[in-house]
Amino acid sequence: PNFTMFSKIVVAFLCFASFSHAINWSALTADELENLDASYFYNITADELKSIPVAACPGFQTYQIIAIPLSAIPGFTGAQVAKISEYVCSSFTAAKLSPMTTDAISGITPSCMAQLPGSALSDLNVSQIAAISNATVTAIASTQIGYVGRSAAGFTLFQVANFGSESYQTCGGIPAQLLSNLTAHVYAGFTKDCIQSIPAQAWKGATASGVGNLTNAAIAGFSYSNIVSFSAAASAGFTAAQIGALSTDGSIGACAGIPATMMAGLTNAAFGGFTAACIQSIPGPSFAPMVSTQSSGLTGSACSGFTYSNIDSITQSGAGGFSASCVGNLTSDSGLSACNSITEQIMAGIPAGSYAGFTAGCIGQIASSAFSGSTKEQFQNLAPQACSGFTYANMGGISANASSGITANCVAQFTSDSELAGCNSISDVTMFNMPPAAYTGFTAGCIGQIPASSFDGAQTQQMENLSGRACSGFTYANMGGISQTAAAGFSASCVGNLTSDSELAACNSITEQIMAGIPAVNYAGFTAGCIGQIPADALTVVTADQLSKLTPVACSGFVYSNMPGITQAAAAGFSKECVSKFSSDSGISGCAGIASAILVGLTPDAYSGFTAQCISHTDADSWANVTASQISNIRVQACSGFTFSQIGALTNDALVAMSLDKLRGLSDDGVSGLLYSQYEALIAKYGCEQIGTLWSIGSFSRMPNSTPYYLKLFIPKPITPCLDVTKFTVSNLTWLELALSADKISFTNDQIKKMPPMTFYGFRKAQIEANSLTPDNIRVLTSDQVRHLLPDSINGFNAQHINALPSLNWIARVSMNNISVAVVPDIDTGLIAAMYSTTLSIWKCSQVLALTSAQADAMMSTTQETYNWMVGFCRSTATTTYTGTIPPTFSPTESPTEPVTSSPKSSPLSPGAIAGIVLGTLVGVALLAAGGFFIFRYTNKRRHYSKV
Repeated sequence: PNFTMFSKIVVAFLCFASFSHAINWSALTADELENLDASYFYNITADELKSIPVAACPGFQTYQIIAIPLSAIPGFTGAQVAKISEYVCSSFTAAKLSPMTTDAISGITPSCMAQLPGSALSDLNVSQIAAISNATVTAIASTQIGYVGRSAAGFTLFQVANFGSESYQTCGGIPAQLLSNLTAHVYAGFTKDCIQSIPAQAWKGATASGVGNLTNAAIAGFSYSNIVSFSAAASAGFTAAQIGALSTDGSIGACAGIPATMMAGLTNAAFGGFTAACIQSIPGPSFAPMVSTQSSGLTGSACSGFTYSNIDSITQSGAGGFSASCVGNLTSDSGLSACNSITEQIMAGIPAGSYAGFTAGCIGQIASSAFSGSTKEQFQNLAPQACSGFTYANMGGISANASSGITANCVAQFTSDSELAGCNSISDVTMFNMPPAAYTGFTAGCIGQIPASSFDGAQTQQMENLSGRACSGFTYANMGGISQTAAAGFSASCVGNLTSDSELAACNSITEQIMAGIPAVNYAGFTAGCIGQIPADALTVVTADQLSKLTPVACSGFVYSNMPGITQAAAAGFSKECVSKFSSDSGISGCAGIASAILVGLTPDAYSGFTAQCISHTDADSWANVTASQISNIRVQACSGFTFSQIGALTNDALVAMSLDKLRGLSDDGVSGLLYSQYEALIAKYGCEQIGTLWSIGSFSRMPNSTPYYLKLFIPKPITPCLDVTKFTVSNLTWLELALSADKISFTNDQIKKMPPMTFYGFRKAQIEANSLTPDNIRVLTSDQVRHLLPDSINGFNAQHINALPSLNWIARVSMNNISVAVVPDIDTGLIAAMYSTTLSIWKCSQVLALTSAQADAMMSTTQETYNWMVGFCRSTATTTYTGTIPPTFSPTESPTEPVTSSPKSSPLSPGAIAGIVLGTLVGVALLAAGGFFIFRYTNKRRHYSKV
């Protein structure tokens, strides 16, 4: 027949349809079902499919399942599906499963599920997912579970609890989408084993609400490898208990894999679950997003887990939640502990109140630079014990702001027990910014280690709070760093405790700035030991007001080396009590260093403090400018201290200001030093009789003969006798009493014999001329007495006096130079010859030319050639007016120390004559020198010459 193609298709369809309806589906056996051709299933209906006996269902073949139209799939029942052979289940595609009823889905057996294609579950809806039996869920493979999309919301808690936990099973293939679609409460079904197998990427899909339902037991399944993908959003669901359940098995535990995103999402409450072990394992970068509201939830115990390698990633905001308990638990037990890695950001972020938690150990390990971020409020909360942790390495890093918060209790704990202690590196910034009250906490040990340069920052109000004990810590090395401003804060107690027990003590390096800065009232604190070590330069700036506050005991500390530093203006501040304590026990004592400026500057009242011993040690020249009012206040007993040179240095005005008692109190050395002009001034004030009898003969023991000599020669007015020598015992008669006695005195030879040799200094020319010393007296003179006759006295000798000289030894002591020319012609010729032999070099031409012929013959009988030379010399034109002594007859070409030998034409000198010439020459030179010394001394206050 001529059919069209369409007609053929219709006929074929009708034929197939007749095959389906021709079978009694409800009566099939398993064998019959197994043998049915696929064509029988093309048009099967849902009802027909549903009518197939359950017992026959094991007969289903894969080609049959494939042939079943989708419209018939809803006819499957759970009982039927449960009987389908597992190998036949592999023919169920997503298209074939999705039309099934939930009842049919519930019939899928584990073995069937295991054979389903991976994509078969992709189109199941929520109800169908929920219909899968708990037992069957276990069989869902990792390759299948990934196809479950939004329908995952159908999984029940019990189904999740039955997920296969192996990596090839359900849990091993869970995708992020599934976790994001699971309802929150079913997360509670996850087991530890399942968690372990879920891929890391899957947790990107986790929800916060779902994570919050994970059991603690399940949480333990997280590891380093799968926790790393948690999002911040999901992490917000973690509870404290869950965080506490995270594994901490070293580098493979969950804590070791916590990412920054997870840390960022955790709640404050969740942070409370962290353990020390977990914190220890968390990588440093993961802490970077942590903020204060999170870190405030950390327990103190948990904070003990921070380490050198992870704490440095914490930001200022992150540290902002640290509690005191947390800070107190930061580790510091090794070089790898947390405190070693604390940063500036952390120190800046820790709340002020939480600084109270710092331990000494932790403070000691914090880097210097980290403290630059600290503030006043934070440091105010440091526990005193914590401050003991500062070291040489970090103390210098404390910022100005932080320094202003340091308390006294904190300062008291600063270490100073070694070169690495904290006090060794306290900076000028810290010293400047510390509150004044904080200075009360300084210990002596700490003060001793602070660098000198650091005191540049100290201010007056701060130093005022240093305790006396603390000041005892200053040393030679740092005392010099104190500025005048800082020194202005030194209290008397502080000053009193400055050390002076060695060359390295503080007082040795006190500077001008310090001395100038210390308030006058606090000079009362100085000790003698300290005063003795202060350099002279430092004393140059001291004022009278300051010195006036020194205690007498302190004044005893001045020494030879520093006393000259006191200025004239400052010396006015010395009190008499202070002066009375000036040391005078040696040549290096304070009195030995008293200079003119001090003597001039001392007040008259202060002079009453001088002791005799002190005066004796002072520099003689320094008394030259002392005034009468000052001298008048020196105590009687102190006057015995004046020395020969000091008395001579006094002006007449100053000397006469001494009372008679004071003058009488002068030592023999002092009296011996009086100048002829001073005698004149004393006599003018007190009278001849008072002064003449004031001293005993022993008082003049060191007096040079020039004093009475010039007193008798150069005083403007001749001495007016005022004493009656007959009233004195001759053996105690002084030269001054003799000099002030009448011109005419009668002495017996016995009296002359008893008269002390020094008394002969007092014989005036007028007395000699008045024959107070008779030729008869002269005959009993001793050599020593003759030696004490001064040139002015000898000048009064007449020929009888000279002729009475008992021997050549006596004659040798009487210089021809002092004998009046008028007397020469009357001297015995024999004596002239003898005198010529012994005093040749001190003859004057006027004396030679005055010789009589008899005297000349006597002289020529001794040595004619020498006499002729003398006469020739004196009569030469060039020397007729010559008034000096005759020079020795020595050849200019020969040595001036040896006499010329006689010429062959001249008579040789006798040995006696030669000896006479030599002796005369030596005596003449000596007397000339003595005369020169007299004049020189009295033009220079003759302080440098002793008595003859």
